[in-house]
Amino acid sequence: MPPELQVRILSNLVTKDSNDILPILRTCKKLYEIALPLSVSIFQVHTPNQPNKDGFPMRIRLFKFLRYITIVKPGLASHVRTLVFGRWLLDRYQKPLGSQGPTREEKDVYARLIRNVAANSSNRINEQYYTSRWISDLATGMADAIYALLLVVCSGLKEVCIPEPRERDSILDDGFLEVISYSHLKYVLRLATESDPYVQSEPSQAPPLSLLEHVYHEGVRGYGYDNWLDHSLPFLLLPRLRTYECLYGNILEEGHIFPLYLQPSSSAVKDLVLRSSCISTNSLKMMLAASKSLRSFEYMRGLSDNESSHKVAMPRDIIEAIQSHAAGLEHLTLDLNEDTYRRAWLGKPDRIFVGDKLQQMANLKSLVIGMLPLTGIIDTEPSLLGQLLEPEEIDQADRKVEGTRRLVECLPENLEKLEILCCGMGILDEAQELLDLISLGQRFKHLNCVRFIFNDETTTPSLVNLTCSSSSLRLETAFQTKQHRDFDLTQCWREEKSPCSRLHPPMTHYYEDWHKYRYSDRMTIDELFSR
Repeated sequence: MPPELQVRILSNLVTKDSNDILPILRTCKKLYEIALPLSVSIFQVHTPNQPNKDGFPMRIRLFKFLRYITIVKPGLASHVRTLVFGRWLLDRYQKPLGSQGPTREEKDVYARLIRNVAANSSNRINEQYYTSRWISDLATGMADAIYALLLVVCSGLKEVCIPEPRERDSILDDGFLEVISYSHLKYVLRLATESDPYVQSEPSQAPPLSLLEHVYHEGVRGYGYDNWLDHSLPFLLLPRLRTYECLYGNILEEGHIFPLYLQPSSSAVKDLVLRSSCISTNSLKMMLAASKSLRSFEYMRGLSDNESSHKVAMPRDIIEAIQSHAAGLEHLTLDLNEDTYRRAWLGKPDRIFVGDKLQQMANLKSLVIGMLPLTGIIDTEPSLLGQLLEPEEIDQADRKVEGTRRLVECLPENLEKLEILCCGMGILDEAQELLDLISLGQRFKHLNCVRFIFNDETTTPSLVNLTCSSSSLRLETAFQTKQHRDFDLTQCWREEKSPCSRLHPPMTHYYEDWHKYRYSDRMTIDELFSR
């Protein structure tokens, strides 16, 4: 069997959940040579959320891996494709590794690697300071310093996953969260995005992260944390980055940072995912404008405190920010937490409706969006109207935001999949109108799946009789309770990570199950974590 075919077969044994390739290394010399590069293709450290621990075992394992791919088997470093960071504490809580850290000879090797990559910098100011700190922190076993060097030596890296920073003192005296600074990681990112290709180091090497395509990044749960922006924006400037996925990305106060990193059309990213995030209008505009050509965008709004809520972009703000990509955007998901913010939106009705802008997206293939921003139809639950109107006004209440259009006038013709969230009874007539046009073959000829996700509390399922005679269309309805909608939005007040975190321990499959059951009535957060 050709070696290339053996590599393809054996590569199926390497996943983030398991590394079944290791027994192959002990079979025979031929398979050992084929399997050895595959055995390091994914490296990850999963650590439990124990704030009182100093991460000592994790850092020892990091050093062993660094030593293995740089000193014991130096040719293996270029075969690492995925690096999954583990959570670690602030530097002052990380005790020196002592005798379990690097030897004197190893320190010399690591210092030389650090100086070589720094020699490629086009900005030599303070380089001596940064490299000296990096070398010193690496010698004592600081996690940030170890990971930073791994990003340098793993020249074939395609994917990086960075966890939520881990706090020991969760709140400082000034009331702000205390989080990891990632100082050495940020330095590597600066080298990666500012390196001068005409300046040759010795030995000559490409800038760090020059092949990186996918980044998964977590901010911090809770209100008021904007510092992740300073860590994340440099990733968007990497030349081959295609996907940036962020959980807990809050950008409310630090929009002034964008011009320091991003200029219009300066990023190659194609797929941008922001989940459980709160973003101001100006920040969102600058982030989207930085992409040269966006293919997909997902924004799932998180929770914000009452003082910050007014700063978060409203539906109309979001769709206007996307307009620079209207011609090329293929996939759009806007899950904006209507349950929580519907009442605040109705205070600014001119910033709700987005349907007229969606129709201009000629290449849009899939759309996930709530009923209210898509159509302007207000879910007429009596208890909701009682909060907004005087009792005598409820019967005369408008069911639609003024100046909006019918559903069929809001959808691009080439759409293939449509999911409408938080539906109420008010959408039934317009939904059936859409389905009738599809049945007659008059419009939306590419649409093959339509899903209406109703709010169970405000809907009478027996009255939902939507039909379509087209054999090419899959029509689905679901009736979600508040617990199901919280599952979609990953809103939980538990110690566990969010269901949509990609950094759960191996074999839990929470991330995969969240995708599988999202926008359905078959799973809640409690049910997921009790499986």
